[in-house]
Amino acid sequence: MRPRPAEYGVPPSREFQEAPTADLSGRCIGNSYLLVERIGDGATGQVWRALDRATGDQVAIKMLREELLTEPRAVTRFVQERAILLMLRHPHIVRVRDMLAVGDSLGLVMDLVDGGSLRGYLRERGTLPPADAADLLHQVAEALVEAHQLGVVHRDLKPDNILLDQRPMAEPHVKLTDFGIARVLDSPGLTTPQALIGTPNYLAPELINGAPPTPAVDVYALGILFYELLAGRTPYAGAPAVAVLRRHVVCSPDRPAGIPDVAWQVVLACTAKDPADRPSASTVATMMASVVALTAGQPAAPPAPPPPVEALDTDAEAAALLALAGQLDPAPAPAAGPGSAGRQILHRRSRRGWHRWWRHGLLAG
Repeated sequence: MRPRPAEYGVPPSREFQEAPTADLSGRCIGNSYLLVERIGDGATGQVWRALDRATGDQVAIKMLREELLTEPRAVTRFVQERAILLMLRHPHIVRVRDMLAVGDSLGLVMDLVDGGSLRGYLRERGTLPPADAADLLHQVAEALVEAHQLGVVHRDLKPDNILLDQRPMAEPHVKLTDFGIARVLDSPGLTTPQALIGTPNYLAPELINGAPPTPAVDVYALGILFYELLAGRTPYAGAPAVAVLRRHVVCSPDRPAGIPDVAWQVVLACTAKDPADRPSASTVATMMASVVALTAGQPAAPPAPPPPVEALDTDAEAAALLALAGQLDPAPAPAAGPGSAGRQILHRRSRRGWHRWWRHGLLAG
């Protein structure tokens, strides 16, 4: 039986009772929100631009997908995201305003950030000058300082989850979003025991080896992201996800041409294999500020060529990957969309199952 929104402490909307996956343009939900247009689709929900008629503000409303309403963990994560965002009040973190019911579903009302994602920004430019890249990630690091001080680990840091508030004649202002799989330290986890959740291109090696998430996993992802902004791709991209996981554990990133020393040292520090060797988010923010000052005026590097393709065709290599990744096997992939591109949840299962998914290329990431 599908749970009603009231069971999660959210009063149902009397104004609108249709399924949230319908075309809701022009409809009023809650007490004052007029839906204008759908602006995104993610793994857990759709995002709508809406007008708050009480204040005149434009807002974003993220609605939980109808098919996830029967999944208690998905609903709990959705509600937990609101609780986390209410706890995190920072200029570089998207602010949550309200939670409401839309028919049988839930909606999360947040500030609207209208400049697109860092993914689109990078796609338009190919690579960024080191000072520009460091300035953007300095803002992200400051957001992570706030989160980590409050015991929150984001766990899915990537360009899709970094929004840009771009105003005329002003530098882009970063807003970190999508805390849907964030982990609150010292609290019960929502992930299945021995499950690996996140986006393969940004996963820290200790997560792949089964360790619990700590703030160091966000710092690792920040280093991968810095590499991506400078080089135009992540260091281990262009391979099946199982090979990407292996590279995170056993490889070090190659230095592309055109990246200045001061920026490269930040990449290496953040992507250290041992989490104890990585700097804190606060130290990373300081390092990024130094990169901004020391590389001002330097041009962007040319896009790095793709990394060499690994031949992973033998049973011996497949077995080595299985041993490395702890015999992980993928759960059904979520729907693609902004904020969820490439996210996968992997569970420890049989060697045969993992090999089957790997063989047929179903883990490409």
